[in-house]
Amino acid sequence: IDQALIRYFICCGIPFSTVDHPYFIDFIQSLCFAYNPPKRTSLSTTILDKETIIIIKKINEELKYEENLTLGNLF
Repeated sequence: IDQALIRYFICCGIPFSTVDHPYFIDFIQSLCFAYNPPKRTSLSTTILDKETIIIIKKINEELKYEENLTLGNLF
């Protein structure tokens, strides 16, 4: 659940401080009473670091056999 939560927060640009809001906690616990959402500090450090490692590994796997790659900006 924590990994899905960090993906949601990052992709939607939601501030990490939201996880400490009482209404957010009530909402999450109404979905799954046994789940306690992480604190803001844990979400922005430990959980974010784990997700970063997962993404970097996926990128490295995808690009393992690629050659002559160029990064560009289409704007």
